[in-house]
Amino acid sequence: MHRYIRNFCILFSILLVTYSSLRAYFLSFTHDESFTYLNGVHNTFMDIISNNVNYGTANNHILNTLSMKFFEFLFGSNDLALRLQSILAHIIFMFTSYHLLKNIKSPIIFAAGFLLLNLNPYMFDFFSLARGYTLAISFMLISIYYFFDFIKEEKNKSLWITLITACLAVLSNFALFNFLATMLLLIELNFILKYFKSTPQPIKFIIKKNIPIFIIIAIMGAICFEPIRKLIKFNALYFGGNNGVWQDTVGSLVQKYTYNISYNFDITSPIKIIIIISLVSYATLLIYNLYKTNLDLKNNRGALFFLILASMVSISIIQHILIGTMFFMERFAIFFIPVFMFVFVYFFNTLFNHKKLFSYLSVILIISITSLFSLHFYNTINISYCDDWRYDADIKTMLKDLEPIAKKDSKTEIKLAVEWYNEPAINFYKSTQKLTWLSEVEREGDKNKSYDFYFLSKEELSLYKHDSGKVVKEYPVSGRILWQ
Repeated sequence: MHRYIRNFCILFSILLVTYSSLRAYFLSFTHDESFTYLNGVHNTFMDIISNNVNYGTANNHILNTLSMKFFEFLFGSNDLALRLQSILAHIIFMFTSYHLLKNIKSPIIFAAGFLLLNLNPYMFDFFSLARGYTLAISFMLISIYYFFDFIKEEKNKSLWITLITACLAVLSNFALFNFLATMLLLIELNFILKYFKSTPQPIKFIIKKNIPIFIIIAIMGAICFEPIRKLIKFNALYFGGNNGVWQDTVGSLVQKYTYNISYNFDITSPIKIIIIISLVSYATLLIYNLYKTNLDLKNNRGALFFLILASMVSISIIQHILIGTMFFMERFAIFFIPVFMFVFVYFFNTLFNHKKLFSYLSVILIISITSLFSLHFYNTINISYCDDWRYDADIKTMLKDLEPIAKKDSKTEIKLAVEWYNEPAINFYKSTQKLTWLSEVEREGDKNKSYDFYFLSKEELSLYKHDSGKVVKEYPVSGRILWQ
């Protein structure tokens, strides 16, 4: 049976990577990707690392920007090449998630878990985009895998890989400082619990064990001081919430999971109920097992995942209380998704192994939930847009539609009015595709000035002073009109 599950996972992974690659090829470059390219990719290696780019932007996810620069050098400045690092991260994510589930004995729960981890439509968007989020998540899973190995075997090699990959996750996206802090906390707790009572000179021994951590902290401090200083200087750390983990982090991720697809009822409430019930029930089971059956954390990945999730949430709350850091929201919080999903799957695995009645119940429930989640993912399948950047969905199509019309014009360059969040993507294509017939578009258009063409929503178009004209084409996904 396990051989068939393995083959299923391989086939499923190939299909998903093919889908994410097609999206990477067909999707228009989005605002944030284009902003990163135009303001960072052509800077020097050290400028990218130190965030010495225009505006000190938070869009400069260091390893992502360096990857864009590298793959552009190899394959040119086309959409697929600039997004290639995220496709590679997708492969790593699936490979690592497969191995993190491997000790689940039930083939049904294993397969369901693999599907649940990979069929989140909101997180899936980022495997097709030139952003650092999926690089960060993939490095995070590698770090967790080796952290489990370190807890079990106390190998120094595993400790180093845990720390290095956690640091690479941070350099892919600074939101993962939360995860790095979690790893450092849990490693320290392991040292204290294991050596404080069993070693004649525990303090000296623990300090010796901490040498890799001291080295990693020093290196990360040297690398990250300047880019973070720039982000603070330019007030670029402004996104987040102040209402709490449940409302800001969980609430925003559940809302984004819906992908703005309208069903006959609100699906966010049932999902939140499932989250609450599973977390409370699993916590109860773990506490029961801890006191009744001497819970062995070394060999219980579910308990360790729960500990990681609880630590990440606790650190987020402590940061907010002590230094006023905002709670993670939306894409800045997506690294919570796979950790919770592992907790969720291992909860059903614990139920399955508890009693025979619970075994049947766990299988029925996880099959039902996975089926519903798979159906929702199916309803989101497209190669036209990503949910966070629907307004950029039709940029490539619009430019193709506009080019033959513009080339008939006697002017050397035509002037196009756009809304501010479409400016980076359009200027990205002007730069990379050498659209000599198009003037560089302005981020803030002059509404009292006349343009040759307008690519705007109906509401925005009504604010511009323009002569009578005609609709060239309407673009329903982005809600834009090309007007001449």
